[in-house]
Amino acid sequence: MLNPGSMKNKHCFFRTPNHLHSREIPAHAQNFTELGLQKAKLDHVFDDDDPSPYADSLCRALWGVSYQQIYRAPILGFSLPRTQDPVISIRKNPPYVVNNGRCLDLPGLSNDYFVTPICWATEELTYIGLESKLYSYNVIKLQSKKINVGSIADSPITALAYNSSLSVLVRAGSDSSLQFIDTHSNKQTRLNHAESAHTNIVSDMNHGFYMIGKTSHALIHYDLREHTITHSAQFPNSMLTGLAINKHTLAISTDGCIQLYDARKWGKPQLNFEGHNPPSKALDFSPNTGKRIVTGGGAGDQTLKVWNTDTGKIIAQKNMGNLICGVHWLDHDGFFVTQGCNNNGVSCWSIQDSKLSMDASSTLHSDEILFSAQNPVNKDQLITASSGMDESLRFWSVSNTKKPVKVSETSSSLTLPIIR
Repeated sequence: MLNPGSMKNKHCFFRTPNHLHSREIPAHAQNFTELGLQKAKLDHVFDDDDPSPYADSLCRALWGVSYQQIYRAPILGFSLPRTQDPVISIRKNPPYVVNNGRCLDLPGLSNDYFVTPICWATEELTYIGLESKLYSYNVIKLQSKKINVGSIADSPITALAYNSSLSVLVRAGSDSSLQFIDTHSNKQTRLNHAESAHTNIVSDMNHGFYMIGKTSHALIHYDLREHTITHSAQFPNSMLTGLAINKHTLAISTDGCIQLYDARKWGKPQLNFEGHNPPSKALDFSPNTGKRIVTGGGAGDQTLKVWNTDTGKIIAQKNMGNLICGVHWLDHDGFFVTQGCNNNGVSCWSIQDSKLSMDASSTLHSDEILFSAQNPVNKDQLITASSGMDESLRFWSVSNTKKPVKVSETSSSLTLPIIR
């Protein structure tokens, strides 16, 4: 179950260790602090007598003394940090700065890249599927709640989505079930069974949902008023992974390309983006204009691309060297990216002419990041949640340095401890 109540900074890098008073680095790391110190020792970053702000802060946090005091004193097993920060990297004068806020343990979180077991529904509430169990987490009150609705037993959750117009949460199961829940009462309003399991669902921002399944070979629209399928498009022999919507335009990732459809006509695709080989499930429309979409490449492609949705031409692109798991626009020119495989990182990027520049990044996850979700309401704070195979969910706040942003106490990485 979720464990948001513990206030122990179990994996906080700057927690004062209670067994390192001798200032000795243990031979075998037992936590993130010792692992970070061992890495610093191996990189010879404790040998510089030039005190950087990072080195001085680290010394004061760990042992309560300055860098210069430790540099001049005998130290067991190591010498101190150079100017490179091992967690956060930024370029000079970046438009975005990414901060880690808090962390939740999620034992039982799926390790299937294709499912979507996390849904950020409102400014305060996220919904999380752990195996067959459904939880809500209030990011303001820091409270979790198990939601017992209906009789879906032993069916792992494969997708969650929220329709804000009708306050309905849909929960898809591996047994092809579709459960519709009134979020005001937390009661089931409908239980259906499809032909195959749905792995990605998005709200149509009106009165229904669009749904795809990895092996369903079909995109469907489900009307909540009549509880019927109103439209369906077939994709024979294609695996469907990604789904995004902007007003009346739908973007779908198949195993061959990314296709754009007019949801009002349901005919042939308006455009085919064939620059990925293959594309990943990561795609998102620009919030300020429907004329841009950012897409990520799969394990064999590993590129990040921004497209013009009118012409189908690439605006900017970058080889990331890793599978792209998630993308979320921050504003007209920047977006948040999560990566998997050997990277395990989150990063902020901005478009500069025809190039993509990384503004900030962090690699706090210890394993591949599989899922991410963005706050649908609070765009000023630009908070994004991500989770990985390390069975954790981290909340990130992205500060836009191009304009003043008031960050509330609930999202500040400086005022909130990591929760495990």
